[in-house]
Amino acid sequence: MRLTETEKLQSKQLLTYLRRRYSPYLYFSEYDPSSSRAVLGIEIQEFVLDHKDKNDSEIRFIELDDIASIKWSRNKKDFRITDMNRNEFVRRVNDRYMTMTEHSQQALLPTLYTRLVRIPQVDMNMSPLRNILTAIEEDGFVLPNALGKKYEMFEQVRNYFTLLRDLHYIKEERGQFVAGPEMKNLQANEIEPPLLYETILGEVLRKQAGYLQDVLHWTMITPYLRWCNAYYYPAFMAGHLVKAEQNELVQNYKRFYGGGYQESVVETGQIQRIVHVEILSKEGRYYEGHQTIFEEFSGNAKQDAVLLPAMQN
Repeated sequence: MRLTETEKLQSKQLLTYLRRRYSPYLYFSEYDPSSSRAVLGIEIQEFVLDHKDKNDSEIRFIELDDIASIKWSRNKKDFRITDMNRNEFVRRVNDRYMTMTEHSQQALLPTLYTRLVRIPQVDMNMSPLRNILTAIEEDGFVLPNALGKKYEMFEQVRNYFTLLRDLHYIKEERGQFVAGPEMKNLQANEIEPPLLYETILGEVLRKQAGYLQDVLHWTMITPYLRWCNAYYYPAFMAGHLVKAEQNELVQNYKRFYGGGYQESVVETGQIQRIVHVEILSKEGRYYEGHQTIFEEFSGNAKQDAVLLPAMQN
């Protein structure tokens, strides 16, 4: 829409007013003087620290379009805005930011699942599934009550079998469970334990992460995935692998997820466990990602429209 000189002046005055009211980084995604309506966007500054060549930082400017729609009117002294107060605007910006962070995790998980299941804490929580698979691999079948008294809640036990059955790794025959077509396919390709179990459990993480969290209430994977994202998402913004110190990963974590962690947890080794399963590497005091993970993650992220504003131009 071509604006008259008077409309251009008014748009500048309105934008100045809105920047004072909401944020100095605000801009118009859309502006329609005929209806006195505008759609607001905001520019987010992301600082990506990189010690690969020297102590330096890269500032990424990420434009978040279509945050909020407003209608304005004007008296002799000032503008009047309806439909949006500052608290609501801040909430919408935070929601969009968190949505991008969550989409980054979703793009990252498929590149990590076979490594994540090797973390001892994750492996321990997934042991009931491993026990079912082990019994079928060794004996050819498993009974529904095979998990024994150790797992007293029948509903929970049934969920373990349901999860593997729905993914076609097991199937029910005459009151017992045997290998399903997906497990037989892996066996036919001579994939043997322990790689067989890691592959299946990794696929469970990849395909049923929501089921694990919402039905089985397994949240053990969440902090590890968040620490991975605290490295790879800024690297995606930079467009290349970076070298980061531990305190920088902590700052990324806090920026993406708030203060939901304890310093002692970091010190006891969550990041070190990620290094142990080769999601990150460490040299001296610097952490760096792996190129194969970064490339696969970046490929996934570039297919996600929500993450397009974060791409390196």
